[in-house]
Amino acid sequence: DDQSSGDDMNRCELRIEGGSLIAEGTANDSIVFRSNAESPDDNDWFGIYTSNVDVIHLSYVSFRHASYVVGQSGSWGSISFNGNESDSLRITNSFFRDIGHYIFKVSINVYDAGRAVIKNNKFADFNNAFIKDANIGSGSLLEIDSNQFIAPHGNLSESNLNVYGTGSRIRFTNNQSTSNSHIRFNASGENITEDQVIIEDNQLSSSGWSAVYLNGYSATQGRFLVKDNTLDSMRVSVQDAAKALIQGNTINKYQDNYGAAIYISNSHAVVENNTIQDHRGSGIEIYASFDYQAVKDTIRNNTITGNNTYNNDYRGGIVISGYGNPVIWTNDIYDNSYYDIRNNSTVNDIDARFN
Repeated sequence: DDQSSGDDMNRCELRIEGGSLIAEGTANDSIVFRSNAESPDDNDWFGIYTSNVDVIHLSYVSFRHASYVVGQSGSWGSISFNGNESDSLRITNSFFRDIGHYIFKVSINVYDAGRAVIKNNKFADFNNAFIKDANIGSGSLLEIDSNQFIAPHGNLSESNLNVYGTGSRIRFTNNQSTSNSHIRFNASGENITEDQVIIEDNQLSSSGWSAVYLNGYSATQGRFLVKDNTLDSMRVSVQDAAKALIQGNTINKYQDNYGAAIYISNSHAVVENNTIQDHRGSGIEIYASFDYQAVKDTIRNNTITGNNTYNNDYRGGIVISGYGNPVIWTNDIYDNSYYDIRNNSTVNDIDARFN
C-alpha cells in the first residue's frame, strides 16, 4: 500500500465510501480483480472495503488473492441495504477464489423490501466462512441460489442468517458444496403464516460433522422448509420452531457418535418422505422439555435404515426423549443397530402404527 492508508495500511484495498460499486462484465469479457505479484497468494491485498454503500452489483467478475471479497476491520462490520423491491446487492456469474479469510467478512443487512441476490457463482479456496451473518427485515429477501462452493473452503456461515418480520424470506436453493457445509438460520416474528427460510434442492457435503441449524423462538415463531436436498455426512437440527417441514431429503452418514441425523427439540415438525441412513448415531431424535409438552411432531413415510453404526445401546433408528410425543406412522424402519424405535421417555406411550 504505497499510501499507507485505508483499513489496512500495509495492503491495497478497493475502498467504497457511499454511492455504488458496479462491475458488470460479460461471459467473453470478464472483469478481473487480482494481485499483480510475481507469485500471487492469498492475502496479497485486502479486498473491497465498503462503508455506507447503496448498491453492489458484480457480474462476470474474476476475483482472487485477497483476504476478503467484502470486508471491514474489527468483528462487527456490516453492509446495509434499504430497497424498494430492487436488487440492492446482486452478485452473479462470477468466480471468487484464493481468498485468505472470508468471502463476506461483514453482516449483510437488508431492510424495507430490499433484495440481496447471490446466484450462479463459484466460490473456492477460502478460509473462515462464506458469510459472517445476515439480518433480513420485513418484506426483504436474501436469495443464495445455484452457487458452487468448491473445496477447500470454510463454513458456509459463521453465525446465524437471521430473518424476521412479515414478508421477509431467506431462500437457500440449488447450491452445491463439497465440504464444510455448516450453516445456521434463525427465524422470528409473530403471526407469520409463510415459510421464512427455504432450503431446497441443494447438494451439500462435509467431512462428517457439519450441520444445518434451524432456530425459532418458543415454538411460536420461526417457519422452515427443508425439501429435496442431499446432505452427505451432515445433520439437520431444529430447535424452538413454530413449524418445520423436512420433506423428500436424502441424509447420509453423519459421523457424530451421539448426535442424530435429524434432531428436533421443542418444535412443531413434520418429517416425511426422507431417506435417512448409515449414521453413526441415531437417524431421528425427538426431544421436548416439560414446558413444551404441547408441541406436535409427525414422522411419516420415511425410509430409516442402517443407523447407529457406533452400536450405542441408547441409540437407534428413531429415539424419543424427555417429553417428546411424536406420531410415527407408515415408515420403513429396518436394520438399525439395537433399536428401530427406542422410547427413552418415561412419560408418553408413542403412537407408532403401520410401520
